[in-house]
Amino acid sequence: MNGVYSALEARANEFTGLRVPEEEIARLRQVIPPGPLDWLLLVFARFPICGVRMAFSIDPRGLAREPRSGFPGTYESNVDHDFAWMRPDHVLFHVLESAAGPAAFHAGFLPVGESVFGGDPYFIRFSESACEAVLYRVYYDWIEPDSPVPVPSEAFAIVARSLEDVIKVAAINYKG
Repeated sequence: MNGVYSALEARANEFTGLRVPEEEIARLRQVIPPGPLDWLLLVFARFPICGVRMAFSIDPRGLAREPRSGFPGTYESNVDHDFAWMRPDHVLFHVLESAAGPAAFHAGFLPVGESVFGGDPYFIRFSESACEAVLYRVYYDWIEPDSPVPVPSEAFAIVARSLEDVIKVAAINYKG
């Protein structure tokens, strides 16, 4: 398997999070459509990734890079993004119960990470395989809960053009 899975395999000894038990994988399977995202369920089952923080910066082309160091200022000025991989119960909360999560889910996005800085979660798309997965933010302020109007395109932003690259370069459990 290529892409995200290979990048995680290369860094597996750095992860100190939780591996998802089979009964929780089964709960996710009830919600996540079968198909391109099967790789994510394999990731949750194989790697102790849930709760693991990944901090990274973004270059002007939208490509992930290591957090900047040696710059004056606060921790937040050295890192563009710092997220923790969600546990299955958090994924299901956002998909089923949060104010704007169900609309994002029906628009084809699945939450996978919580912002350590606070704010809107990080998402991947159902339609993207492990080799082509992009990391997104879905801005909940742009989404009208229970609205029949489609979610506006302004609600979706590409964070990094390659989730695989984020995993390769991110600082794991970065403390600033």
